[in-house]
Amino acid sequence: MVSKTRVKKKEINFTYLHKAAKKHGSVSICKRLIQAGTPVRIIVDRKDMTALHKAIIYGHYDVVKCLLDNGANSNSLSFSFGFWWTPLQIAAVRGNIGICELLIKAGAEIDAVRKVDGATALWIAVACCRFIDGYNVVKCLLENGANPNVRTSCGGYFTTALHIAAESGNIGICELLIKAGAEIEVACNVYSVKVISIKTGGSRSEVVKGLLENIANPNRRILWVGFLRTPLQIAAVTGNIGICELLVRAGAQINGVDGCDESPLLSVIELRPKMKSRREYYENYFSVVEYLLKNGANTNYKSRNGRKPLHQAVSHNLPQVCQLLVSFGAGVSTPLVWAFRLKRYNIIKYLLKKNTKLNKFENVNKDELDENFLNLADKAVQKEDIEMLQFLIRCENSPLDREWI
Repeated sequence: MVSKTRVKKKEINFTYLHKAAKKHGSVSICKRLIQAGTPVRIIVDRKDMTALHKAIIYGHYDVVKCLLDNGANSNSLSFSFGFWWTPLQIAAVRGNIGICELLIKAGAEIDAVRKVDGATALWIAVACCRFIDGYNVVKCLLENGANPNVRTSCGGYFTTALHIAAESGNIGICELLIKAGAEIEVACNVYSVKVISIKTGGSRSEVVKGLLENIANPNRRILWVGFLRTPLQIAAVTGNIGICELLVRAGAQINGVDGCDESPLLSVIELRPKMKSRREYYENYFSVVEYLLKNGANTNYKSRNGRKPLHQAVSHNLPQVCQLLVSFGAGVSTPLVWAFRLKRYNIIKYLLKKNTKLNKFENVNKDELDENFLNLADKAVQKEDIEMLQFLIRCENSPLDREWI
């Protein structure tokens, strides 16, 4: 192992070679300093930073070439932002294809992992494509043998480069990675989120389309928001009708259930109130429900806890969704009882028109029943709603007498 010459922090922060590589980018000055005996591999105590690292950070191609030609270590580590970086990883962050090629020719390890999180230059380059044009860097690394399936623990999730490219909606990078052998069905630890599970739209729709064309399984359940969900459920809950369409065309089961025994239709109605903070999800909500119903979603599917989609729509006080579900064949008897218990006046009024024979309430506490009857009756009187009053009086066990009419 080549010994390193270390400069004590108290004595000096940078050598002249560091300054020439960083600020000036002068090849002639660097050559003179090297000829005068300045060690190329001299490091700074504070961050273990060599002149090579400085030249790469500031993008001085000719200086990098000069230092490498004079024995600079292409695999030396420097510390910054909580990580230890190789020169190639720094060049990948900067998106500098020329310097990446120089380092690879000089023997830089393609798949050297970053300490702490295990990220490689390829993973870093893909992650940085959100901010810079790193397409050529990614292509260069793959052409030189970078492993596209290395997983990093960055952020606590064991993600591959393809996960990151898919999440950012970069179809070009996804295509490069898949051609290089990236595994489409590889899962992350913790969330088990596979690359097909895209949560928002835009360019991500093209990514999902590309992944499905490369035989990604549209029905594989993954852990999301604490439960095993299907990709269709995630797309539906997040309001992405475009990706719902792609998944259904690729064979996603419209009534496929998750780990909680819930269908996509039931999930989207149940989770909808939690999406108000995400406006783009919230605004597409009704369209997603309508799309699922038009493509065969079962309106009377009963989950493990006995709830049906109409129950959930009543619970969350969604009159429009209730009407939509009923128009597609949802049974109204039990949900009507549920609406009565929750005092959903407008929903009760609508459901009454669909089930005028209902006159019995079972398994309801009598005190609660009486209170609800009286509350609804008061509201009906205020609204001068004779139809509602007649229904309340006709029901068995009603505390109201016919003198109300």
